[in-house]
Amino acid sequence: SLLLLALEAAHGYQKKPPYTEEERQRQYFERGHSFPFEKYVPDTEGWTRLMDQRFAQIRALTDAQMKWDGWTQTISSALTVPNFTEYGWGLTQGPPTLTADIRKAIYDGLPNARSEGKIDVI
Repeated sequence: SLLLLALEAAHGYQKKPPYTEEERQRQYFERGHSFPFEKYVPDTEGWTRLMDQRFAQIRALTDAQMKWDGWTQTISSALTVPNFTEYGWGLTQGPPTLTADIRKAIYDGLPNARSEGKIDVI
């Protein structure tokens, strides 16, 4: 439309990405990043095995949105979110009165709980 043409001319809006995938990859390596990742957080044998397995599952996906979602979620787990115990997220016992109240509230709310819909997970 004329409005889009005018905006493009006046403000330099582009219809294409500002750089190519090749440029993105070049900058990725110039900044010292590597893939596959050299280590995960935490840098343990078990976590490395689990993250490598998850990344392999993601690479096997064919749907672009599912692949994007898988990468963004798994990278968060693999690199940016620290684990809080040597085994990952540790479990502990809470005070019985607190856990009983929480458990009761959950069970009382189940009959009126809404569906989250069809959510695929890896």
